[in-house]
Amino acid sequence: MMDKDKKCHDCGCMEGERHVPGCDMERCPFCGGQLISCDCCYDKLDLIDGGKYPDTGGLPPEIYNDGLSNTQQIEWEKILNERGVIPYIIIPNACARCGEQWPVFFNADDWKEVIPKNIQNEILCYKCYKKIKGWMKK
Repeated sequence: MMDKDKKCHDCGCMEGERHVPGCDMERCPFCGGQLISCDCCYDKLDLIDGGKYPDTGGLPPEIYNDGLSNTQQIEWEKILNERGVIPYIIIPNACARCGEQWPVFFNADDWKEVIPKNIQNEILCYKCYKKIKGWMKK
C-alpha cells in the first residue's frame, strides 16, 4: 500500500494525521477505545456520580439526554489536546503464523476442533489453517 493511499475510510485523513472530529475511527488516548463512544470524557470532566444519578448511569440527566454542553465539550477538547490525540495509524491484520498481511477471512466449521486452543483467537490465513489442519490429523 503506498502512502498516498493510506486514508481513513471514515473521515479521509491521511495516515499520521488527526482524524476529523467525530470520526468513528478515532481512538481515545486514555482508554484506547473508540473516542466517540467511550466514557472517558465523563470521567475526566468529573461528571459521574452513581449515588446521585443511579438511573442515568451516574450522569446528570441533562448530560445523559443531550450530551456535553458547549463549555464541557471545549474543556474535553482541551484535555484531549493536553494528553495528545492519537493520529490515524494503519495496523494491518496479519496471519499469526506466516505474517501475511490482510489475509482473506473465511469460515471454518471445524475451527475449534482443528486449531489448538492457544491460537484459536488469532488470525490465520487459509493456507496456514489448511497446513495446521493437516498436521492435527496425523
